[in-house]
Amino acid sequence: MANSLGTWLLAIVMGTAFVDPRPTGFHLLLPGRTKLFAKEVVERALRRLELPSCQRVLTDFVDSSNRTLGENLDATGLTFDGYVTRLHFIDGDGEPQCANDRVIAFTAPGNRIIYLCSARFTAMFTERREAEAILIHEILHTLGLGENPPSSAEITRQVWRRCVLQSPSGDRNGRISSR
Repeated sequence: MANSLGTWLLAIVMGTAFVDPRPTGFHLLLPGRTKLFAKEVVERALRRLELPSCQRVLTDFVDSSNRTLGENLDATGLTFDGYVTRLHFIDGDGEPQCANDRVIAFTAPGNRIIYLCSARFTAMFTERREAEAILIHEILHTLGLGENPPSSAEITRQVWRRCVLQSPSGDRNGRISSR
């Protein structure tokens, strides 16, 4: 009995030693190809958000109560990865905002749902860095960032500067390798 209990405990310890602590259970309520592309883009955006330069976007912006987005993230008690697993990425093609040809994704400050205009988002397949910047932009809104001010273009420009022009592999062109 003691031998089998010891073997069982060793198996648990060894099994947990190799578990990837990074959450992967994104809530992607999207059709076919859009879901596959969104999963890749969210994972790549999270890798960008691991960069200290990219994390600075959390202190570049404040919410309507003048709290930094980093303070809002800290208040959740979650890491960025853990926080993003609580978000829902939903097909927004039926929403009025997606009728605007310039809208690719949208949410409201503090909302945990990010709507993707599926057809336009999937069309960005060859523009992954832009898609990543858009999702980071929307994630910042879920942390309480409003718009006007700052404008949507200002937010995206700052995300581009902080997150896309740097990469985990050190490539100054913002390319990141697949894992």
